[in-house]
Amino acid sequence: MATRRIGAATIDHAAQVVTTHTAELAEVVANWAAEGVAQPWFAGRIGSHGIVDADGHTRFRGVGSMNAVAQHLANRLDVRRSTPVQSVELLANRSRWTPAAARSRRAVRPRALR
Repeated sequence: MATRRIGAATIDHAAQVVTTHTAELAEVVANWAAEGVAQPWFAGRIGSHGIVDADGHTRFRGVGSMNAVAQHLANRLDVRRSTPVQSVELLANRSRWTPAAARSRRAVRPRALR
């Protein structure tokens, strides 16, 4: 998900929409919508003359831009930049990354979406 701003225009590229094809993803996206992060945009496939196939799948877009969804997901992560990694341990259902130095620079958390 990426957004570019050119003047007053906001252009999403890479992932312009999220389409829910499974009940599990539909539940996740419904939570995003309830939290004000995403909103329904249209249903069906679009061609050069508008919707050409009403496939029944709603496409969702980020509120403001698709960056809203990425920021919402990243807000729950402990992200560190410019930190050399000493070791990586693969555990049963996750990994543990050990910084090489005790001092590391934490990334700035994404700004509040509301």
